[in-house]
Amino acid sequence: MKQRRFLAMPLAGMLVWSIINIMAPFIFELMKVYSVWLSCGSIFYLAIGLEKFTGEEWFGKNRLKNTFDSRFFGGLLLFHIDMIIASHNHQSLQLSLDIIARLM
Repeated sequence: MKQRRFLAMPLAGMLVWSIINIMAPFIFELMKVYSVWLSCGSIFYLAIGLEKFTGEEWFGKNRLKNTFDSRFFGGLLLFHIDMIIASHNHQSLQLSLDIIARLM
């Protein structure tokens, strides 16, 4: 099977953001904040599930390690801290998501 690279993550992001956009008009502000946080945090894990269907191998034994891996997993830990801040002040949601995305 031909290996198609870098396809699982965009597919997962498209799926998650489509779900957010469909349910956004029907939920309250606080639920919008939590849906964005939980969905953005789950894109990576959904992509891990999709990689089996796209033929990618992120965690294989023959895969070379790079510095991006450690920075990306460190950025995932920031979601927990920023979720607490965004639940108190949902105006900070866009800025904190932007900062985390740029740190990754």
